[in-house]
Amino acid sequence: MKSKKTTIKQAKAELKPLNMTLNKNQYDEYRVGFRGCTEAECYRTNDIDDAVATAKHMFAREAEKGGRQS
Repeated sequence: MKSKKTTIKQAKAELKPLNMTLNKNQYDEYRVGFRGCTEAECYRTNDIDDAVATAKHMFAREAEKGGRQS
């Protein structure tokens, strides 16, 4: 059975409460990061589900360090 692919709208809605951004470029690559982050702090991938999972991991890691919060 095939799983449903996450849409960019769903992904953005999921990451917004975490203060994370998700963008798709002209090459079908996804870029995730905290709002206002530098390019070096962003993560890029061609898989939207990977982008969402990585963004959640980035948020959790920052929360553990007492860093950025939503």
